Amino acid sequence: MKQISFFNNAENYSNMNADCGYNRDRLPEEPAFAVQDNEAVVELKACGYTPYEKICAMLDEKDLVIIAETARSKYLTSLQQYQYLGLRGIDIKRQNITKRLEKLKNYHLLRAFEVRRSGAENGIRFYSIGSLGIKLAQEQGVIFHKGNQMPRDEHDDAETSKRIFSANMSLLGMLRNGADIKGFAFNETIRPLREGSITDGCILRTPGMFWLDDESVFLLEVVRSAPHAFRKLADKIQRYYTLVNNPAYLEANAHGHKAMPQMVICAETFEQSLKLDAYLRSRGIWSEKDTLLYTHDLLYMKDTLRLFYELKEDGTPVWYSLPSRFDRSEPTAA
Repeated sequence: MKQISFFNNAENYSNMNADCGYNRDRLPEEPAFAVQDNEAVVELKACGYTPYEKICAMLDEKDLVIIAETARSKYLTSLQQYQYLGLRGIDIKRQNITKRLEKLKNYHLLRAFEVRRSGAENGIRFYSIGSLGIKLAQEQGVIFHKGNQMPRDEHDDAETSKRIFSANMSLLGMLRNGADIKGFAFNETIRPLREGSITDGCILRTPGMFWLDDESVFLLEVVRSAPHAFRKLADKIQRYYTLVNNPAYLEANAHGHKAMPQMVICAETFEQSLKLDAYLRSRGIWSEKDTLLYTHDLLYMKDTLRLFYELKEDGTPVWYSLPSRFDRSEPTAA
């Protein structure tokens, strides 16, 4: 596999006693990261200025961990930070995470944003790496690439941001429930290695990726209920099929995969999965040989590894589970 860091190794996120930060007996009925009408991303600017050398002297180990986790994931909410740190066995209270995030924002080590609906004063607050935080993340071993970097003074729209939140939520759900995965990454480019530019469409980027080993790799594509989302998905699935039917990918690819990756489409709800599948079939973008799998947001808040399903033409789901680190009776994914 391509070089990975501490922050992509699932073994380092295996504290099964970690608090998930919410009551699993009272789960919401609507996905938190569904796209709403009239949403926009607003940046919350930092207050004041402190010299970099003075900032570094005031940081502790937990601050550095928060910086690195944010850099690896591109965008994280405070709850997701709390969950990642808990999985690493780091003892920290939820309210303390919030205070540290605000401090790191004011030091320009992180950037803070909110996804807000028109007219609202508050929304979903989240964080990305700040200009002064990049060096501290690199020193800890975070690997940067085009997908987890963002130019200064720019940010993504609400739909793109929520796709990243959902990808992180999905991986956190797998890790919390003890999935026997080896590693994970976000916003990575999938492509064959070749000289010159790729002009045949054999390239794509998905919000999430995880692997059981280098012969069992899953790409996690996230779809939100936004204008043109179905069309964008169709384009991406066409490129996915171009990739998996190109022998050049296994001869040499950017990640060292030894088998073609499996595409998993994460919808907001099961009902949206049905609509997505029907749309792809209506466009002739479906292959019995290279079957697509589906999943949806609220599954990852539950205590289960029964997360993926194939949809038959009549909409009937065939469910699959990820292998577990522990003994479970659920069938595993093919």
